[in-house]
Amino acid sequence: MEEKQLIQALREKDFRGLEALIDDYGFAICQAIWGILNHPAEASYRKEVENEVFYKIWEKIGDFDPQKASFKT
Repeated sequence: MEEKQLIQALREKDFRGLEALIDDYGFAICQAIWGILNHPAEASYRKEVENEVFYKIWEKIGDFDPQKASFKT
């Protein structure tokens, strides 16, 4: 799915958009989370944070303005 289609699907609350988000950006998002939560004591929080990030993107996609930033950032 192309980025514009992905964004539109997320805005329409289409679960295919969420699946595409996870497929296309999931690894990069998880890498960032793992880089931040890199202490062994924090490892148990990683999955919870991953889910929260995807949920926040799902909920806040309406605030995204492609004129201000790229979707990847």
